[in-house]
Amino acid sequence: MKTIHNTKIIGIDHGYGNMKTANFCFPTGITAYDHEPLFTADMLIYNSRYYLTGEGHKEFTPDKIKDEDYYVLTLAAIAKELKAENLTEAHIVIAAGLPLTWTSGQKADFRAYLMKNAEVEFSYKKADYHLYIDDVRIYPQGYAAIAGFATTLKGVNLIADIGNGTMNTLYMINGKPQQGKMFTEKFGTYQCTLAVREAFMQRTQREINDAIIDEVLITGTANIAPADLKIIKGIAVEYDGDTLYFQTAWSAPHPILEKLTQMFPDIRLEHEWADEDIGQNCGRCSYQNGERIEEYCPESEAEAVEFACKLWDYDPLDLDLCLNAEGTKYIHLELEEYQQIELLGKPALFTNARLTDADIPQGLYCYHLRHSDDGGRFCSVEPRVGVNHGGSVITKEPIDFGKQGYISFTEDTEPNFTGGEQTLGEFLKSDAPQESEVMNLC
Repeated sequence: MKTIHNTKIIGIDHGYGNMKTANFCFPTGITAYDHEPLFTADMLIYNSRYYLTGEGHKEFTPDKIKDEDYYVLTLAAIAKELKAENLTEAHIVIAAGLPLTWTSGQKADFRAYLMKNAEVEFSYKKADYHLYIDDVRIYPQGYAAIAGFATTLKGVNLIADIGNGTMNTLYMINGKPQQGKMFTEKFGTYQCTLAVREAFMQRTQREINDAIIDEVLITGTANIAPADLKIIKGIAVEYDGDTLYFQTAWSAPHPILEKLTQMFPDIRLEHEWADEDIGQNCGRCSYQNGERIEEYCPESEAEAVEFACKLWDYDPLDLDLCLNAEGTKYIHLELEEYQQIELLGKPALFTNARLTDADIPQGLYCYHLRHSDDGGRFCSVEPRVGVNHGGSVITKEPIDFGKQGYISFTEDTEPNFTGGEQTLGEFLKSDAPQESEVMNLC
């Protein structure tokens, strides 16, 4: 809490799990009563209703103004700060936060919600308070943590605010927040508690209190039956897993991982990385006691693409990549256009280049046209052509060359150039033939 011109500026984090001020933290849970409850240690009285703060757990809701709960919890938070300075009456400015991507849309409504009473009286823990709410300022959550030194940050930095209900991330580039690179996701820590509670119920047909689950998650133990403790810890491991996914700028953070394992020598870390430029700069390293103890780098281009796609959870076809007919590398299906032709009554593609199976995707077939000696026409299609090579053709079906090993053209069966062009990807998607079809010269 800060004091400026006799006004108390109180920062409040209205979390889904805990309410936080500069000096206090208490559970967000709250229960309302029409009559005074039996236990009154954390009781707040407002508008002739009785509230026990810190009781239960408030379920996640993206709209914090739908009821009185967060308003009453705000009064409790202010009372705690004032009591620390032996005050019961003050002019107040509230500094509050909202999840990053919700700030612009909810800022005005949340401010109006907290300012709905310019003057408010209530009782908390048997002390009477009289407040004057002079102003409310709303800020994006998480950013406050680095606001004082944000301009000194160099390169790419990522702010992560992992709360009970949401996780907020914000990219900073050379000290400037990136409006288009901030995210709010419902990945708060309470999701793990809920998952453990539900799974425990399914496995034991018994309920377990969230407080016990949280104690196990935080400390690794609790005063419960060993069998129940084992179940909770097992479920938590299943939920969290042992894999952390992250992105870094420019390169893999090998020095950081080496330092981590130097700090924790009994831990072995396995790190897999792959650039967004799929197939480039990828591999795997194992670290222990500050050293790289194992290293793996893909040996072939195809292996590198498959490794990177698995890590990024991509299907190569989604990136227009397809393994070539040799199985040695991936080719891009949309980079080059080929002339469309009709060959032996079937659609095909033509190029003047001499192609091999390394240049075409799996599922297509490559053959070659031979020129006549005078170069005036195509005289045959063959599996391979050395002299008088007239170009390569790509088909969707294998060609049966019979005993001759080639098919001669007549004026009626010469390739027909249709005037169109297609990429390999477009050709693959167009009217795929049945697997059993084989092209023959009739």
